[in-house]
Amino acid sequence: MVLHFIHDDQEKLKLLRAIKDDLKQGAPFVLVSAYGQRDGEELQNRLNI
Repeated sequence: MVLHFIHDDQEKLKLLRAIKDDLKQGAPFVLVSAYGQRDGEELQNRLNI
């Protein structure tokens, strides 16, 4: 739950590449994505579960 705080796509890519470089070969990588209006009640409710 970090990528949604990074607005610049190139910075997101930089972070994902750094994670890839740190993972052992063959290690699983799980990406969880939250969606919706950042300030919307629906998203806030999902994040608070």
